[in-house]
Amino acid sequence: MPVPDDEAFIAADTDSSIVVDADGVLLTLHGRGIPLDQIETDEDLDRGGAETELPWSEIADVTHYVVPRSRLHVTVTLHNGSTFEGEVNARRTSRVQGWHHDLTKAVMRYLIR
Repeated sequence: MPVPDDEAFIAADTDSSIVVDADGVLLTLHGRGIPLDQIETDEDLDRGGAETELPWSEIADVTHYVVPRSRLHVTVTLHNGSTFEGEVNARRTSRVQGWHHDLTKAVMRYLIR
């Protein structure tokens, strides 16, 4: 049975987010916000946040684990050996356990090894 392409895993807190869908993995580090009067260059804009979009064709593995209490840590390893990491705070043990379970299902659904 085909899996709908619009199903996605999303975990987010005020500092970062992790999205896993049919296109790949998106890791986002949200900036703390820079006052508009302090933005003068593209580098200033980049300090406001960082986004890494990784397509499944480049991904060799996605591993994840629960950091004690309420954080989910994700590592994406590419075929070329590069790694990208992200972490989100669930604030509750039950939520982080749900994220861990749902992320496992999403990776199994989309990552072709």
